Amino acid sequence: MSVRTSRRSAGLLGSEYEVSIAAPPASHCCTGISAFRRQVASCTLAGLSVFTLGGLCFGFDSVYPVLYSSGAFLDLCAADEAAACAARSGEERQRSCCKAQASSFVSLSSVSLFAADGVMVAYGELMDRRGARWCISIALCLVCTGLALLSIAGSLGASSPAALWWIAFPLIGLAGPGVFMAALSFGEAPPSPAAATHLAGLCPRGPPAARPQLFPNLESVIAPLAASMFDGSAFVFLLWKLLFLRAGLPLSAIAAAWLFLSVLVGGSTWRLPLFARRHTPAGPRLAAGVGSRSLLLSKRQTEGMRAEREASFAERVDERAPVSEPALRAAVVWHSEGDGLRQLLCRTDSLLLLLFMCTANLNQTFYLETFADQLRATAASGGSPLRPEQAEQIVELFDVLYAGREHAYLGAVVCLSCAFGLTQLAPSFGPQLVAAVLFGPARTLQWACYFHFLASPSRYPPAAMGRVVGYANLVIALFGDLPPSLLDAYIQHGAFPSDVPSRYVAAHAVLMTAVALLSAALPLQLLAARRAAEGRLLAPLEPLESDGIIGELPPSRRAPRDGLSDEGGEDDEAACLRPARTSSCRSGPASQRILSTAASSASARGFANRNKLSDLVVAHGFKTVSTPIFKELKELFEEL
Repeated sequence: MSVRTSRRSAGLLGSEYEVSIAAPPASHCCTGISAFRRQVASCTLAGLSVFTLGGLCFGFDSVYPVLYSSGAFLDLCAADEAAACAARSGEERQRSCCKAQASSFVSLSSVSLFAADGVMVAYGELMDRRGARWCISIALCLVCTGLALLSIAGSLGASSPAALWWIAFPLIGLAGPGVFMAALSFGEAPPSPAAATHLAGLCPRGPPAARPQLFPNLESVIAPLAASMFDGSAFVFLLWKLLFLRAGLPLSAIAAAWLFLSVLVGGSTWRLPLFARRHTPAGPRLAAGVGSRSLLLSKRQTEGMRAEREASFAERVDERAPVSEPALRAAVVWHSEGDGLRQLLCRTDSLLLLLFMCTANLNQTFYLETFADQLRATAASGGSPLRPEQAEQIVELFDVLYAGREHAYLGAVVCLSCAFGLTQLAPSFGPQLVAAVLFGPARTLQWACYFHFLASPSRYPPAAMGRVVGYANLVIALFGDLPPSLLDAYIQHGAFPSDVPSRYVAAHAVLMTAVALLSAALPLQLLAARRAAEGRLLAPLEPLESDGIIGELPPSRRAPRDGLSDEGGEDDEAACLRPARTSSCRSGPASQRILSTAASSASARGFANRNKLSDLVVAHGFKTVSTPIFKELKELFEEL
C-alpha cells in the first residue's frame, strides 16, 4: 500500500525537504539519477554564477584602457592635459592623461576590492540568519544597479560625473560576495563534526543496495570551484576589453549586455527546474512554493535538515556505543560547542591564518593594481635589462592568463606565495615573466585553501561558517585592500629611494619580508598541533601486545587462534557476524580501548585509511579482538 508521507532530508543539494512523495520501494534510493543531475546542475550553476557576477573587480587592470578611452575622470586633469588627451588616437587613448586620473583609478579599484572583501561580514550574518536565497537576491539587485549605472556612465563619456563611476564599481564589488556565499551553501558540510569523522566509513543500516545516495556532500567540489571562479571572474573585464578594442562595442552596450546575462544566470541559480519527476518510480512531487523548487533553501529548511542529520547521527552512534566519542572528538575537532565567534577567531591557527592572508593579499592587491605602471616605469628608466617592448609583452600576457592534510596544502600555498614575491622583485624580463605566470595560481590556490580551511567542520562549526568567513574577510579587507592607495602615494611622491622603479622594489621587498615571516608560522603551528594530537592518541597503544590483550579478556570471551572455540563450535567472530547480534558479542574494556583509539587515530591521520578501518571495525561488529583482527589493526597503523 502506498502511503503519502512528508520527508525531510539532510543536505542542501538535491534536497527533497518538505516533499510529498509516495513511499518508494527499497530500490528507489539506488537509482540516484535525480540526485546526480541536481549535483551537476548545482556545480554548473554555482560556477557560472560566481564567474559571471562574483569577482569582476579583481580584473580592474584589464578594464583601465576601456575607462581611459571612455574619458572616465578626465575632468580631474588640467585643461591643457585634458585637451591633449582628447586629441590622442589609437593606443595613446588607452593610457592615463594625468597623474590625478591614474591615482583616481587606483583609489577606485582599492575601494571596490575593499567592498568585495569587507561586505563578507554582512553576507555572513545574512547567510546564517536568513539563508542563501536572501544573499543572492540582494547581490543580484546590487550588481544590476551597478551595471545599469556603468552603462549610463559609458554613454555619457567624458561628460559623465565622477559620482557615477564611484557608485557603479563599488556596487559591483559589493554584489560579488553575496553570489559567492550562496554558491558555497550548495556544498555545505554536514553539521556534526562527529558525524563527519565517525560515520564517514560506516555502513548505514540495510543492505548496500538500499543505501540512500540522494544527499551527498559536495563541499570538497564546491569550495575550490567557487574560490577559483571567484578569482577567475577577473576574466570578465578582460572580455570587456577585447569587445571594446577588437569588436568596437561601446562601454554602454557591453555593460547593458552583461546586465542581461547577469539576470539570466542569477535567475537560473536562484530557481532550478524539476528533474526528478520522470525518473523516480512514484513520481515525487514537490510541495508548492519557491522553497521547494529552488537550490537555495530558506533558513527554516536548512535548520530542519541539520536537526534531522543530528538526530540520525545520535541514533546510529547509540548502536555502536563502544567507540569512545570523547577520544574521537578530541582527536579531530578543534572547537567546542560553547565557542563563540570571538573564541573561534582568536584561536592561534585562526590568527596565523588571518595574518598570512592579510599580508599576502596586500602584496597581491598592490601588485595587481600597479604592476603595469611598474613595468613601464622600470623599462623607461634606462639602464634596465627590461626593454619597453618586453614590458608590454608581460602586461599583455598577464591580461590573457588572469584578468586577475591542512599543514601540507597551506605549506604549499605559502611556498607558492613566497616564490611569486621573490620573482617580482627582480627588474629583468625573465623573473617578471615568471611572476606574471605565478600570480594566478598563487592567488587562486591561496583563497581556495583559505575557504576550505574555514569550511572544515573539524575547525569551525558549520552553523557559524557564514559569520566566520564574513568577519575574517573584513579583517583581510581592512589590512589587505586599503593600504595599496597609501603605497601608491609613496611610489608617486616618496623621497627615498630617489627614483620610481627603486621605490617599487623597496615596497615589494618590505611586503615580501612580511609575507615570508608571518606565513611560515601557520603551517608550522598546524604541523606541531597535529603531531601533538597523534602523540597523545598513539601513546596508549605502545605497551600493549596482542597476547596481552587476549589475556585480559575473560576465558569465555577469548577467540581461539585456530578459528574454533574450546567447545568445538563456531568461534566468537563467526557468531558475532550472525544476523542475530547479542550482548555476548560485545568486547571487554581492553578491546574497546584498542578499537576506540584505532578509530580516533585513523580519523586524526587522514581520510584515506579511515574508511578501511571503519569497514574492518563494522565487519567485526566491535566484537572480541582475536589475533588476526589485531594483526590487521597493527598493519593499518603501520600504514598510517
